[in-house]
Amino acid sequence: MSGARDSWVETIAGLLGDGPLHPNELARRANRLCAFGQESPALIASLLGPDPRFRLDPEGRWQLTPGLAGVRSSLGFLDYAVVDVETTGGAYEEGHRIIELAIVELREGVVTREFQSLVNPQRGIGASVTRLTGISATRVAAAPRFRDIADEIRSRLEHRVFAAHNADHDWAFVGGQLREALGDAPRVQRLCTEQLSRRLLASQRRHHLDALCGRFGIEVHGRHRALGDARAAAGILKHLLEETERKGVRDLRALREFLVGPEGRDPVDGLT
Repeated sequence: MSGARDSWVETIAGLLGDGPLHPNELARRANRLCAFGQESPALIASLLGPDPRFRLDPEGRWQLTPGLAGVRSSLGFLDYAVVDVETTGGAYEEGHRIIELAIVELREGVVTREFQSLVNPQRGIGASVTRLTGISATRVAAAPRFRDIADEIRSRLEHRVFAAHNADHDWAFVGGQLREALGDAPRVQRLCTEQLSRRLLASQRRHHLDALCGRFGIEVHGRHRALGDARAAAGILKHLLEETERKGVRDLRALREFLVGPEGRDPVDGLT
């Protein structure tokens, strides 16, 4: 059954490679090419719906998701948005907000674009945060509010794998504040480099950012600042993806299966 499913997905991906198709037409073409059964548009929807590599366009047609479209694409050829945030010091649910955000876009192990901005959180900043980062209320007073840069942030995250060191923390703030500012947040696949390291590097005692930078020889410029930490996380991600390739893990589906280890922890988070 799994093999049949994979064949269907690969067939559908090939059909959609030429452009979007309405569900009925997609089912008709797929059924003509496959010999193991007839599938309806509803059954195809149940197959493609949970898969981030496929989406419906505004006209209700199935299409490949840019950046995630390769059914068997190498992990190194996907588009990644490596993110780091500095915040006012507590949890998002407690009313704390972003004071600095950086996004490093990575493809084939190469940084293609970078974005960084201080953010006025419109609330106080903890003294311990200022001591750690050097970011004070005075420094962010003239910075843009999150809603002023929300469209830019969303455009840099869409159709990319959201990666971060402690991805749950960073996405809680970025996703939460995007929903505040714009009413929604992009549906992204999320990858935590810390959890990925724990699964890949079993002999490594510590998996925090400094420990992994030391292991991989990554020099960090601007530690505890968003851009410096995002660049470091991007370097770590590059090395970890190379390690997954050496283990024969070459796409997101295989990565998810690999990451469900003995502890049952899946570092590739679900769609939001």
